[in-house]
Amino acid sequence: MLRFIAICLLLISIGCGGNSGPPTVSETSTARPKLADRIKFVETYVKFRRTYKELEYDISFMNGGSFPPSPSEWDVRLVAIVPSDEINNWSVAGKLDATKEVPKWVADTAQSIDINSITEWYTDGNRTVGIDRKHNVVAYRSFAH
Repeated sequence: MLRFIAICLLLISIGCGGNSGPPTVSETSTARPKLADRIKFVETYVKFRRTYKELEYDISFMNGGSFPPSPSEWDVRLVAIVPSDEINNWSVAGKLDATKEVPKWVADTAQSIDINSITEWYTDGNRTVGIDRKHNVVAYRSFAH
């Protein structure tokens, strides 16, 4: 019986030993002054790949893959200036929001990028995208709590 229990504990520890997904983190773009470093970091926490001229972020991610396993939680916030020919890549299938106000999370994330002309807002479940087509500015947020 002790042998059986020992084998079960070994299998459980092997099965839960590795965290799947990115590491737990809470970081803003002020931690990484270089654009290339910011892009590399952000790409750890988003599935898409984009081109950025400027990028600011506030990312909180809690990896729930430890023992006992639990769901991961995240709040990924990006504000960026992107190439004009890529602005349409940011549109989401969600509904166009009637609000023209810039949400507080955008103001909290943006350090030097002008966000005042973002007037096109889309929501799709737990995802929000704001677009300023004239200045090629995007604001992106995805969260799960």
